[in-house]
Amino acid sequence: MKLIKTVPIPVLSQSDLDRFWSKVDVRERNECWPWLAGKDKDGYGKFRLQRRMCRSHRIAYFIKFGPLTPGFTIDHLCTNRSCSNAFHYELVPIKINGLRGNSPTATHARKTCCPKCGNRFSFRSDGGRRCKICRAIYMKNYYKNKLAKVV
Repeated sequence: MKLIKTVPIPVLSQSDLDRFWSKVDVRERNECWPWLAGKDKDGYGKFRLQRRMCRSHRIAYFIKFGPLTPGFTIDHLCTNRSCSNAFHYELVPIKINGLRGNSPTATHARKTCCPKCGNRFSFRSDGGRRCKICRAIYMKNYYKNKLAKVV
């Protein structure tokens, strides 16, 4: 897994804070606070801070809770990437954040049963998993074909 290098957020001046909050539609605490300014290709809000572009949710988290812990990332519990409400965030390990999403890896990791036969997966000692029934059928056919080639 590629470790993303995060740049620490510098100290924010009062003018930085005013500029930041002017780009957020602040609503009730339980609602999303949409980012009103520019967004990147992934849908996250962009904010220029001391000649660097930062994602708005990272700034919002920093303002409310302080600096991020190394090895952790912000998970949007509301799944709205342009949300700037820090109460909708949870600081989680990068792996957990990835598994909570809708990527092919996350979707596959949530499967508990074999898609071919419907049997529950068994776990291997290395942390992997497999279907014992499908594996037995595969190995039986493998050795049958191998024996046929020898004879």
